[in-house]
Amino acid sequence: MINQRRPLKFLNLSIDSSKCRTHSSKLSHTLQSSSRITDEERLLFENTQLQFQIHQQEKEFKMYKIKQNQCQPMIGLNVDSTQQKSNLKKLQLYIKQLESELLQKYKIIEDMKKQMTFTKFQELKIEALSFQQECSRLQKKISKLTSFLNLKNYGIDLFKNYENLKIQNKNLENTHQIQQSLIDQLQNQLQMYKQQIEQLKLQNKHLQMENTRVLQLLNQNITPKQSKNFNNNQCLQEDIEIAKLQVKIIQLQNQMINYQNKKEKQIQELLSIIMDKEDQIQTYQTQKAVIKEVSQPDQQILDTKYQQCIQHIKSEKSILEDIYLDVPPQLNLMKQVSIRKKQNVQDTQKSQYFELGNIIDIEVYSKDIDFNDLIQNEYKTQRLPKVNYLEVELIGKKLKCQLQMKMIPLSYMDQIFDYGDDGSQEITVEELILILSAEPFMMVEEKERILVARYLIEDNTEDYILFNQLNSNSVSIIKSVLKQLLGKYQLFSKQEKQNLEQQLKSIFLKAHYKLIDSIQQQNIKNNNQKIDQCSLTDFERILKSCEIALQPRQIEYIYFINFSLCKQIENIRYCDLIEYFCNVQFQ
Repeated sequence: MINQRRPLKFLNLSIDSSKCRTHSSKLSHTLQSSSRITDEERLLFENTQLQFQIHQQEKEFKMYKIKQNQCQPMIGLNVDSTQQKSNLKKLQLYIKQLESELLQKYKIIEDMKKQMTFTKFQELKIEALSFQQECSRLQKKISKLTSFLNLKNYGIDLFKNYENLKIQNKNLENTHQIQQSLIDQLQNQLQMYKQQIEQLKLQNKHLQMENTRVLQLLNQNITPKQSKNFNNNQCLQEDIEIAKLQVKIIQLQNQMINYQNKKEKQIQELLSIIMDKEDQIQTYQTQKAVIKEVSQPDQQILDTKYQQCIQHIKSEKSILEDIYLDVPPQLNLMKQVSIRKKQNVQDTQKSQYFELGNIIDIEVYSKDIDFNDLIQNEYKTQRLPKVNYLEVELIGKKLKCQLQMKMIPLSYMDQIFDYGDDGSQEITVEELILILSAEPFMMVEEKERILVARYLIEDNTEDYILFNQLNSNSVSIIKSVLKQLLGKYQLFSKQEKQNLEQQLKSIFLKAHYKLIDSIQQQNIKNNNQKIDQCSLTDFERILKSCEIALQPRQIEYIYFINFSLCKQIENIRYCDLIEYFCNVQFQ
C-alpha cells in the first residue's frame, strides 16, 4: 500500500519523556515494517530523539544544581579552616598555662604538707579559745552559786520566801472566792430591794389615782357636810397608807446603808492587808545590797514572780471596788467621788509597786509567763493617730439615748466629774475608762471606752499623739468636750411622749406602705441581706423622698424609740418602729 502524506504540524518542544519514548518506538517499528520511508517521517523521528536528549540533559542539569547547592557549605567549611587552626593554637596555649598552674598548686600542697606543725599550732589555738570561753562560762556559774551560798550564810533563804508568798497567794485566792460568793448574794438582795421599791412606787401611783377619782366623785355627788366627813375619813386612810409606805422606804434605806457600810468595812480590811504587804516589801528593800550580786537574767525572772504576787493582791482590791458599780444609780452616784479619791491613792501605790518590783529578787525554778512585760506593755507610750469626731459620733449618740432612758439630765455631768472644790484637778485616761464603765454610762466594749477617753483627754489638733494610760487633762476641759459629744438634749416628759407618739402615729398610718416599699427597694439596691432594717442615712433620705416632714424633736424621739427596741443607732429597725407607732394606744 502507498502511504498518504500527512500535513506538517508545529513541533512542541515541551513533550514528556514518556510520550517521546512511545513515539520513537512506534516509528522504529514502522521503519522496520516498511521499506519505503518518506523524508517527513524521518525528520519527525529525528525530532523526537533530539527532544528526548534535551529532556535528559535538562534533568542532569537540575541534578547538578542540587549537588552544587549541597557542596557549597562544605566549601565554606574549607574556607574557615584557617580560623579553626588559630583557635586550636590558642586552646593549646591555654592548656599549657593551666598545666603550669596545676604544677604550682601541687608544689604549694607539698609545701603545706611539709608545714604540718603550723596547722597543728592553729588547731591548738582554736581549741584554746574554746576552752577559755567554757572556763569563763563555768566561772560565771560558780560566782552565781557562791552568791546564793553567801545569801544563805547571811540567813536569807529566797526559796522559803517564795514559798511563803505562794501560800499567801493561795489564801488570798480562797478569800477572793468567798468574797465573790458574798458579792453575788448581796447583788441578789439588791435586786430584791429594787423590785420592792418599784412595787411600792406602783402602789403609791395607784393610791394617787384612786384619791383623785374619789375626790372627783365627791365634788359631783356629795353634799358639803357629807363631803367633809368623807374627806376626813379618806384623808385618814391615805395618811395611814402614806405612813406605811414611808416606813417601808426608811427600812429599805437603812438596809442599803447597812449593806454599804459592810462593803466599806471589807474594803478597809483589804486595804489593811495591802498595807501589811507594803511593810513586807519595805523589809525586802532593806536587803537590796545583799541580793544585788545576783546576775541580771535571774533578776528578771525573779521580778516576774514578785509582780505576779503583787498583781493578785491588787486584783482583790479592784474587785471589791467594783462592788460600787453594782449599787443602784441613786446610791452609786453619791459614792463616785470617794471612789475616785481612793483611785488616786491606788495609782500612787501602783507606781511604788513598779519601783519595788525592779529592786527585789525572788528565786524561781519554773518557766511562767512574764507578767512584768505585760504591765510594761499596758503603761508604755505609743505613737497613735488622733481620735476623730467621726469615730466617736455614734458612741456619743448611744450614750445620749442611754442617759435619756435613765432620765439623767445633762446638768448631772458636772456632779459626776466633781473631784474637789477647784475645777483644775486632772483625770487620767485610766481613771476615765473606769468612770465610763460605771453608772450611768455602763460602756461594755473596751475599745469604745478607750476611744471616748482618748477623745476627751487628748489634744485633737495634732495628727499623731503619744498615747499612755497615764495621760491626763483638767476636769473642766473634759466636761466641755463631753457635753459637745453628747449634744444638748432634753428629757422626754410623760405628756410630751404622748403628744409625740400621737403625732407620729398619724404620720406613719398614712405613709407606712409607701415607706416600707421604698426602704425594701433601697435594700435590694444595696444588697442588704437584713430585710427588717436599714442604715440611718438611707432612712433619712427615704423620709425626704416620701415627703414626710418631721420636726427635730420628732426625729430625736424616733431614734430614742429605735435605741430602746434594738440598742442600736447606726441601723434602724423600720418594721418594729412602724409597728410600734401604728399600734400605740392612748389613755
